[in-house]
Amino acid sequence: MELICDDKNSTIPCPDLISLGTTQLPHRFNRGETLNLNNYFTKYFKKTGISIEGLINKYSYFDYRIGNNWLALPIVADIRPLRFNKTTFDYCIKKGYDIHYPPPYSNYWGSNYQKTWTWEKAFEYAKLIKNCTGLPGFRIFGNKSEDTKFFIQLCQSIGVPFLIEDPDLNIKKCGFRNKDHIKKLEIIRELFEDHNIEPWLYEPLIEKWKTEKYPSSVEEQPILMLDPEVFHYGSSYFIGLSLDGYVGTVISGLYYSYVPGTSSFLGGQGIVITKKSKYPDQAFEYLEQFLNATYPYTSLMNVSVSPYSNIPGKDCKLSTAKKTNKELCNSLINKNGIIPHYYVYNNKTEIAYLKYEVISSKGRVRFNKERTVNNISLFTNITNMYFQCDDYSDYYGKKITVYEKDSLQLPLNENEFIILKSMKNYKENNEDLDSKQDMCSIFNDALNKAKPIQFPYNTFSEINEFEMRSPISILLAHLYYNFNGTHEQTFEDIINECCDIIDDSFLPFCKEGSNVKFEFNECNPETEMQNIHYLNCKNYDKDTKLPILPTIKKCTYIPYSNFKGKILISTGIISSIIEVIIFIIITIYRNEKCIHIVGYHYLILLILSTVLMYISAILWIGENTKFKCIFKLWLMIIGIFGFICSYSIKANAIITVYNNNNMKSVNKKSKDIFYYITIFIIQIFLLSIWSIFHKGLNIKHSKLFNIGYYDYSVCSYGDKNIITIIFLIDYILVLISIISAYKGRNIPSQFNFSKNNLIISIITLFLLSLCYIISLLDIDSLKGNYITTILIIVTALLINLIFVGSKLLIIFNIGNVDSIVIVTNRNSNNLTLNPDTF
Repeated sequence: MELICDDKNSTIPCPDLISLGTTQLPHRFNRGETLNLNNYFTKYFKKTGISIEGLINKYSYFDYRIGNNWLALPIVADIRPLRFNKTTFDYCIKKGYDIHYPPPYSNYWGSNYQKTWTWEKAFEYAKLIKNCTGLPGFRIFGNKSEDTKFFIQLCQSIGVPFLIEDPDLNIKKCGFRNKDHIKKLEIIRELFEDHNIEPWLYEPLIEKWKTEKYPSSVEEQPILMLDPEVFHYGSSYFIGLSLDGYVGTVISGLYYSYVPGTSSFLGGQGIVITKKSKYPDQAFEYLEQFLNATYPYTSLMNVSVSPYSNIPGKDCKLSTAKKTNKELCNSLINKNGIIPHYYVYNNKTEIAYLKYEVISSKGRVRFNKERTVNNISLFTNITNMYFQCDDYSDYYGKKITVYEKDSLQLPLNENEFIILKSMKNYKENNEDLDSKQDMCSIFNDALNKAKPIQFPYNTFSEINEFEMRSPISILLAHLYYNFNGTHEQTFEDIINECCDIIDDSFLPFCKEGSNVKFEFNECNPETEMQNIHYLNCKNYDKDTKLPILPTIKKCTYIPYSNFKGKILISTGIISSIIEVIIFIIITIYRNEKCIHIVGYHYLILLILSTVLMYISAILWIGENTKFKCIFKLWLMIIGIFGFICSYSIKANAIITVYNNNNMKSVNKKSKDIFYYITIFIIQIFLLSIWSIFHKGLNIKHSKLFNIGYYDYSVCSYGDKNIITIIFLIDYILVLISIISAYKGRNIPSQFNFSKNNLIISIITLFLLSLCYIISLLDIDSLKGNYITTILIIVTALLINLIFVGSKLLIIFNIGNVDSIVIVTNRNSNNLTLNPDTF
């Protein structure tokens, strides 16, 4: 496609008007080279009261609009009629083949020929003609994309959509992938596979395609073209049937007929106004002349039919105009000569001769008595009179008129007239006129059911790319050259291959600000990036093949197989292994007094709660699911609560006894256990209520560069009030633990775990805050979430090491240990406490 109007290159032409084929119109418009004509169409209506839209033939409308924009003023209508070779039909009929002239030349098809004269019947005739003559009985004839036009009108006739629109992606797609549609298209197989059709493609390209490695992608598919030696307009001869781009020429023995089925092809040309035209208003005033039926411009550019219902083509202009009797009479008397006529007189058919004379395109006749034999007396009164053509017959005015197309009404006297029917070969003398009249009727029929390629949609710029890629040529070449058999492809395979090329050719190129749709591939663990897959456009420059829009984005989660995920999982596993080692040691030495003082069961609870915390922390990375979102919060809340309980109950009992608040430590411990169990049940109840009404996932929106927005899922917080209450309870328990630990600060070193309780409680407060932050605060940063989860694992491990580590030192005789503590009561005598009572 030639460049126009380049400000940087003065050698490139910049016209005001360009005549373009319909498939090129949207391409030029989308490149910003041509004007939207909506305002001009509106101004024309206001000025004349005539709607251009109303003048345009019903289906031509679709070729000249993209969206709500008028792209051009139509000037040419392009249709594809069918032609048949009458000589071949006569020959095969004589040989006994059951074939009939196509409509309207045979009554065989009945009045509703669209249901009887079908493409199946045409293909059957092609086969019969080949059997009869030994030569292919069908031909596709034209100069560009004729096989595509044939295939599309076939699809439209047999109820197969050639293309469909994806409303979500706003793109056009191949419409005949459906198995039912593929089954309907089976009717073309015999036509091409048995070579009942003449070859139509350029053979060198076919041979190259067949000998090279088979294409592995749609981009590698060849571009096939029609054979220029076959499709030049001098090659008018064919054997049987021809879908003809050679419109409007009358050729002896070759007759136009109705197109099979219910649809035909419609294309055309229109004139655009370039965007850089200095005189757009004057340019449209010039275009208005094409809309005026009194001017010959549009009619002369169209052979038979035009894009406008009120303007016929040049060959059909006279035939569609209403003629007067005078005009018909003059057209009948169009040559000088003595012509025999027959007439009926007294129930007998007689012959009379009239002399025809043409003077200045006007016809006149005189009775010729020298050649007439019978009933000469009947013509006595007019023997020497010339009668001039007129709209009526008159004896005194010496006027004659036409009675039928080949009959004259001749006055004999003032009261009588006679009908004389010409005996000349009407077809011989008026062959061109009659043929064109029949042709115009057939073309009008074709136009009434003709539809553009993209019907029922308005045109779009990728139509031009589709034509250039020639996917239909590849499909039909597979059948004709048996290339599908070579590569063991089924008919469905080659249909789908064709559709793949069509889908790719219909995809526009991406650009910022357009309605781009996209999706993402799986997150790459190594790079933490996701590839962007554009769904409704091709993300590369047509010339440079470089990406137009970004191709990757950061992941919305940290994959487990990413190095960060591996570090987090490794940290959790190592921490869990340490907990298992601690569990084994304290189990082996559970009868040691230092373990007994702390409480073996409380240590087990502490270890289990810590492991739950590790698992919960690991679940905060990776892709989110509803179950995962709920489960990890349950683990975290149960873990942190068990964490607090495991060291607080025993520590509180020791501190209370030491301070003589309650000498019955067992009762105190039992009461604390009851309190904590009650609180735990309340938290489980609250968690259950929260889970029931929890959505699981929330959808968040994020902007992708300057392209658009995308959605991704994050864990829903559910009812934040419930989770806040649970954390508030835990905060209260931790604060109580801190206060209790502060009260027990004077406990002797033999009970140093109670001293550590203060440090542990403070660190637990920090751990609880980390859990609250990751559970309820909206942290968009993956890095922030990752650091928080690492801190949770490390902090939980640190607390365990502080709490249990001192006991392990005692077990392995690292440090000083006393088993008896002397407690001085503030109000009584000294009291000896046995650790076994705890």
